[in-house]
Amino acid sequence: MSVWPRWLTFVILAVGFLSAAVSGAKAEIRTLKLYHLHTHEKAEIVYKRNGRYDPEGLRKINIILRDWRRNDPTKMAPRLPDLVWEAYRQSGPTDYI
Repeated sequence: MSVWPRWLTFVILAVGFLSAAVSGAKAEIRTLKLYHLHTHEKAEIVYKRNGRYDPEGLRKINIILRDWRRNDPTKMAPRLPDLVWEAYRQSGPTDYI
């Protein structure tokens, strides 16, 4: 007979698994490979490191995705590159987008 109740064993295993998953997500580096159709510029930009947005990377994304007619940088919400990165990762390409 076990000293531990079954549910307690399950809870301990679940907490261990979740903490490992969270620490893996924080150590992640997110990079976008962008191509500007009008200016023919290419850039591979790291915009998120260890779960935090990189201000320099976000600035570079805003510059490369600028209005090419007026050369005016955009100001995107920081979570928008996350959506693009997620779609890019799920589609499995290796080329510039």
